[in-house]
Amino acid sequence: MGDFMSGLMRLKNPVEEASYIVFTDGVKYYAKNGSTGIIEYSDADATKVIQYAVDRVGEQGGGKVFIKRGIYSISGTISITKDGVIIVGDGFVGLETPQWGTVLKMSSDVNKDMFDIYARKVMLKDFTIDMNLNSGRAIYAHRGSPEDLRLRDIYIINVKATAIWDNGWHGSYIGVTIEYVRGYSNYAIWLEGDRNFLSHITLYNVEYGIYLKGNKNFISSFSIFNPYRAVTIVGNYNVLADGIIHGPSNDGIVIQGATGNLLTGLKIYMAGWRTDNTYDAINIQSYGTTPSRKNIIIGNHIFSDYTNLPKYCVEEVDPNQDYNIILYNVFEGWATGAVRKQGLNTVVRGNIGYVTENSGVATISAGSTRVTVSHGLAEAPPKVLITPLGQPPGKLWVENITSTSFDIVTDTAPTADLNVSWYAEV
Repeated sequence: MGDFMSGLMRLKNPVEEASYIVFTDGVKYYAKNGSTGIIEYSDADATKVIQYAVDRVGEQGGGKVFIKRGIYSISGTISITKDGVIIVGDGFVGLETPQWGTVLKMSSDVNKDMFDIYARKVMLKDFTIDMNLNSGRAIYAHRGSPEDLRLRDIYIINVKATAIWDNGWHGSYIGVTIEYVRGYSNYAIWLEGDRNFLSHITLYNVEYGIYLKGNKNFISSFSIFNPYRAVTIVGNYNVLADGIIHGPSNDGIVIQGATGNLLTGLKIYMAGWRTDNTYDAINIQSYGTTPSRKNIIIGNHIFSDYTNLPKYCVEEVDPNQDYNIILYNVFEGWATGAVRKQGLNTVVRGNIGYVTENSGVATISAGSTRVTVSHGLAEAPPKVLITPLGQPPGKLWVENITSTSFDIVTDTAPTADLNVSWYAEV
């Protein structure tokens, strides 16, 4: 029993395993060395204290800075220039109640980024960033060196600029919530790097959701509520999967001069609700002279029951948008049409709400020379094939093709009913 208890006593508290512990007594802020227990630095400015701890950890080749629960007033930018720095808070739920978590709150009228990251293998975890409606970014990963940036359970609020601007690659965001981003063309997340993984992302009341400029990024299990526009994709071979986009007042998703992106398992509700018959749930367009091609939109549910409806669920803006694939989606609620296919080689098949192929058997009654067929397709079919089921008395052809029907005609009335098999395709 004695050996067991002495072993327990030798176990370190997880907090004590941090290289540095930052805490406040409500007046000053302190940085304590996690190994020696000595308070090495203190100041009335939390920015200086956190920066001190971050720099010391960086000089040691990496390690953890633990920021205990409380509200920390930040007066400038915290720069991370060395690899392997981990900053961990004491929970991300305490906005005005410090006993619930760690809050880093930008001071009034300080229009600077809170975190500037120039290093690899940096982690930010378990705290809240309140930008206090200053025009700086919450997190800015600079071009060139940032790699393997990891964000875990971070809550960002009250931003008047792009909240996260990430130029890095191989990073991962899990459990990031961003609320209340204001300012025209400011995005909650601007992702310019490649091969990043984002999951369980929630964006609420943001002007713009995600600007996806990089390539081969994977974003899954995300929710974007009440944006102006939810997602803009200008990069290539990215994946958006299993997400909810609720109530974009503009277009829901814009694919702009991009190639090979996959959109699957998305639910896009009430797109373009502010103005009837103006915006699309998914809009496919060029970026300058670069068209959008070979994008795959499969297995999504796009719907609206609002007074103002989207113009199209999916629209190719012009014939330059080509070779796209639109398969097995469910479309409910639009003003002009479910799909606007412009590209000659674009494939649209198997969607509910936009029927692109149909077939059946029509009967030219004895003594008659024609029958009208209601084809049930989304628009007038350019291709209609007919095959008589029996010996016709004369020639057969198709005429009067409209958005709802076509006529099968013979030059000689049959003496008995003549069945004709038909196939029509948009």
